[in-house]
Amino acid sequence: MIEALDELDGHDRWFLVKQLGLAEGLELLNAVRNEQNKRRVDEGRQFTSTIAEAAAQPQRKPGKGQPRKITAQLILMDLAALFEYVTGLRANRVVDRHSGEETGPFLDFCRAVWPVILGNGDTGLLSQLREWANSGSKTSLLISGIALRKREWPLDPTWGII
Repeated sequence: MIEALDELDGHDRWFLVKQLGLAEGLELLNAVRNEQNKRRVDEGRQFTSTIAEAAAQPQRKPGKGQPRKITAQLILMDLAALFEYVTGLRANRVVDRHSGEETGPFLDFCRAVWPVILGNGDTGLLSQLREWANSGSKTSLLISGIALRKREWPLDPTWGII
């Protein structure tokens, strides 16, 4: 479009201005003499040039390493709150001292529910559990939202805070 506008000579430029005016419903004489449309053609060329320049800039590159799994972390926080609500037990990460393997009732609960929610078996569960255990906030936004909307339900808006 930039090249096409640059190739217009004076006569062709006024013809374009006339065509714009006619398309807007102006009478022929007013369409030909429309300074506003001439400015719009010039501004349109400049704006198109700016868009082309912006599009030519390099795209943002992702950082090093694996992308963060925000959705999985939010799901895990909700699962922790639900686990604590249903069982009365504290949701935590347990590592067997002898074998070094992850274990515990919260992990068992997550292994049962994780594939249903994410549809990919327990892929990523252990790494997300480690990240969840090391992160600061454990508040479930889902449970907090439900507790605030359904005050008659026996939910604590801070459920999941450890």
